[in-house]
Amino acid sequence: MVIDFKKCRSGLTLIEVLLAISIMSLGLVIMLTAISRCLAVMKISENYHKAMWALSAGEVEFPLLMKAGTPPEDYAVDPQEYDGIMYERIMEDPDEDSDNNEVRLLILTTKLSWQGRGSEQVESIPRYLVYRK
Repeated sequence: MVIDFKKCRSGLTLIEVLLAISIMSLGLVIMLTAISRCLAVMKISENYHKAMWALSAGEVEFPLLMKAGTPPEDYAVDPQEYDGIMYERIMEDPDEDSDNNEVRLLILTTKLSWQGRGSEQVESIPRYLVYRK
């Protein structure tokens, strides 16, 4: 019994196997890159939602009560921690040394900070407030 190898060709050549492996590895690299980016976006989204929760918790705990006779220094808030997010409100008074202090424009900056990606992430929200004695 003589086998004719030219007519009986079952199986794959080495080139076909290497080509299939290279295509599969390229697809795997693309999928791993996409998964990595997706996880990074999920972490950023989680930090954003935690920061928004800390902002609303801080605003509820330390509301801006604009009552007559309340000194503007009471609007500032020392750093408070809410679930790993630091909440702080800083009050700046550019006209503090002015002689006419009946009406002043205060700058209130709410600062949220947290640790992320090996460094501190900070978001600042400035607000302007008219203060009248």
